[in-house]
Amino acid sequence: MDFSNIISGIVKILSNETFIAAITAAIFGAAIAGYFSFLAIKKAHKYNMEKADLEVRTVTSNTLRLIMIEIKTAWEVYDAEYAKDLNTLAEGEPYIATFPVGANTFSLYDSSPSCLANLPIDLAEKIVLIYMRMKGLIAMIELNNSDARQVYSSTEINVQAICNERVASGRPLTGEELEKVFNTHLNHEAVRLGMGSTANGMKLLGAEIKDLYIALSNSCSIE
Repeated sequence: MDFSNIISGIVKILSNETFIAAITAAIFGAAIAGYFSFLAIKKAHKYNMEKADLEVRTVTSNTLRLIMIEIKTAWEVYDAEYAKDLNTLAEGEPYIATFPVGANTFSLYDSSPSCLANLPIDLAEKIVLIYMRMKGLIAMIELNNSDARQVYSSTEINVQAICNERVASGRPLTGEELEKVFNTHLNHEAVRLGMGSTANGMKLLGAEIKDLYIALSNSCSIE
C-alpha cells in the first residue's frame, strides 16, 4: 500500500473547493438548526411557564371569589338571623336563644391555604384575621347555645315543680302567672350561668367583624 499516494489523495480532496464548501455548509446548517432548536425549546419553556402562571392566577382568583362569597354569606346570615335581636339587648342582658352552627362552617377557607399564599400579603392578612374572629364568634355562639339549652331545661323543671305545688294546694297558676314565673326563672338561670357576659362579648366581636368585613370588601377587587 502506497501511503504517500493515499495521503496525497486525501490532501487533494480536502483542498478541493467544492468539498470545503460542502463541509462549511454542513457545519453552518447544523449551527443554524441548533440555534433554531434552542429558540424553539426556549419559546416552549416560556409558553409553559406563562401557561402555568395563568393557571395559578386563575385558580387563585376563582378561589378568592369563593372565599369572599363564604364570608359574605356567613356574615349576612349571622347579621339577619342572630345579631338582629342580640344587638337590641341592654348591656349585660342574657341572650337566651339558640342558633344552629354546622360542623364544617368554613370549608372553603380551610381548604385554600395555597390561595392565601398567592395573595398580596395585606389582603391575606385581612382574610386570616376575619376568619379568626368569625371562628371565635362561632365558639361563643356554641357556648351560648349550650347555656341556653341548660337554662330552658332547668327552668322547665323548676316551673313544673311550682305548677305541681299550686295544683296540689288548689291554686293552679293562670296563663299569665305561668308566663311570668317561667320568664323570671329563665332570666335567673341565665344570669347565674353568666350569659349576660357572653352576650356582651358576642356583640363586641360582631361589631369588630362587621368593620373587618367592610374593610375587606373595600380592599378586595373581586366582586
